[in-house]
This record gives sequence, structure tokens and C-alpha cells, in this order.
Amino acid sequence: MVRPGGRPANTVGRRCLCHALLATAGFAQQRPGGYREPAIVPTGVDYTAVRDLIARVPAGERTCTAQDVVTYLLGGREPGRTW
Repeated sequence: MVRPGGRPANTVGRRCLCHALLATAGFAQQRPGGYREPAIVPTGVDYTAVRDLIARVPAGERTCTAQDVVTYLLGGREPGRTW
């Protein structure tokens, strides 16, 4: 989609995130033929944390859990009460 006054050339190679963000919230779009929109989590422009998390995924595995991410964000401490 191009906003009013926008340039179509600026859309080349870009995709709308709406369906993927809805999938992340548990409302994945199901299309004919069985395609299901995958969930995503946007990271902004700093991919440092994403690279670090990917480097920690054990060989042969393709994903990390939400707990893995929270533990990483807490600096290696397990999630839980801090008081």
C-alpha cells in the first residue's frame, strides 16, 4: 500500500507487518491451501540481541523460548521476584 503522496518505489521489497503481528497475538490468518501466517516479533533497528540469542540456540534447534528471551533480557538471571 502507498499512502497518499507516497512513492510506490519506496514499497519495493517491503511487506506489511499487520498480519504477522496479529499472528503473534494469536490471531494468525489462515489462507486457502493451508498457509498460516507466521508470527513475528519486531526488533527495531538494533539486531544485537537477536544475534546474541541466535548464537545461544543449541546446534540442531531452530527456536528459543519466551523464557530464553526473558532470561537473556534479565542478564542471565532466571525470571522471578526480585524482592
